[in-house]
Amino acid sequence: MKQDDDIKIFTPTASLPEPDDLDELAVLAQLHRANGNLDRAKALGERLAQISVNTPELRDMTEEARFDLTPSHEQQLRVLMVFSAHTALEAILTPSLLADAARTAMNESFIVHAGTFWNSVSDGRVFTQYLLAIRMPLDLPAQARRVGETFAGICGQEDNPELIALGANVFQKTHTFISETWRPASA
Repeated sequence: MKQDDDIKIFTPTASLPEPDDLDELAVLAQLHRANGNLDRAKALGERLAQISVNTPELRDMTEEARFDLTPSHEQQLRVLMVFSAHTALEAILTPSLLADAARTAMNESFIVHAGTFWNSVSDGRVFTQYLLAIRMPLDLPAQARRVGETFAGICGQEDNPELIALGANVFQKTHTFISETWRPASA
């Protein structure tokens, strides 16, 4: 019988949170539930889902209604909006349990109201391309430019300056929309 000495067994390096950490998380969740921030975060997530699914509203929000996009490009624009919302929520809503609540509400709204769209978003391959575009610590305009270039590439027109600008604009305006809309109660 052959030995399996060369097989490596995965052992997670991160341990489960200590009871004190869980206690702190529970207190934090209760605080944000009591002051309404969890409900605000969920409402923001649901609102973002409505914008993402309603393409004319998304195009109005980004001031790019002049584009005559193909259905494929419109679909990619919507996926980019979802990615942009996920990254903006993570950056703007603190603590992370509020960002998680907003993302969960947004994702659940997609599943209920736009299942076909959600299937294309939840695929993950496109998100990975966008994540690679912003993996280096850059300021928001530089991240937006890289995301715009990625968007144009995903649309099959990597050298199209209008698509690059559109993708960058969606990314940046989504961040701006969330930062201007999010008004948490003080803890």
